Amino acid sequence: LELFSVPAGGLVCTEHGNPEDALCCPLLSSDAEAMRFMMAHPLSRLESLALDGQAEQRIQKLLRSYYSYHLGIDKLKSEGLSI
Repeated sequence: LELFSVPAGGLVCTEHGNPEDALCCPLLSSDAEAMRFMMAHPLSRLESLALDGQAEQRIQKLLRSYYSYHLGIDKLKSEGLSI
């Protein structure tokens, strides 16, 4: 289990993050690896990333918290698009 700090913008150790803090999300190691993959590869390679539905939901929730905090946006217009 790792921690993703929304204000810090990334993974933090338990010494610098508090899992009780609403803006510090516990993150499974597999989800952290998936996010590292997303950052390191172009969007066209995301199809090769095999995420189950629960992992996808956890990552989407974390990313929504991230852009809501940093950009002041509660929902992106593109979230309503079907791909």
